[in-house]
Amino acid sequence: VSKVDLETFMASFQSLIQAAFEEQVAGDFYSERGVQVDSLEITKYDVTDDTISETLNLLIEEATSRLNQIEALNSDIDVEKAVLTADIWLANAQTELIQTQATNERLVAAQEGEYEGVALAYSVRTFLEGLEGSLSSFDDRLAMYRLHKKLESQNQRTEAIGAGQATLFMRSTDLNMEFAKLPTHKEY
Repeated sequence: VSKVDLETFMASFQSLIQAAFEEQVAGDFYSERGVQVDSLEITKYDVTDDTISETLNLLIEEATSRLNQIEALNSDIDVEKAVLTADIWLANAQTELIQTQATNERLVAAQEGEYEGVALAYSVRTFLEGLEGSLSSFDDRLAMYRLHKKLESQNQRTEAIGAGQATLFMRSTDLNMEFAKLPTHKEY
């Protein structure tokens, strides 16, 4: 076996081992000792040329380095995959939370709106029924209710303006006011 170069050894590894096995079986060494050879295993091989040995070692180191780099890349990819999976799960959970909160807010708003609507309807009915003895026409009572709400709204705006630090400028026509001419000294 040791009589071939590395390229031939690598190219015809199996046939060289088979030839060495057949040579050992055909020889007298084992049979003289009462040993029957059934198989042959290669446990080690060495390169006899130092230059080839050094080149082979460099090739082995480079292959090992590449395998380590591939393993590191695979580990990085696995970590990134786990991070992305966690991010996707978190985004889905946040979406579900937002949707649930929006549904709850709609239900609360609908319930509050329904409550306010019922309260408003009861208030209107009470107001209109209270005027039934004074005003017989439904249209008159409804007009009175609208005027009541308009004045109530104006009072709320006036209160809000008065409570602030703002300065309000208005014309007398905005207030439906007329200023009478005051008498002077001579007119007494």
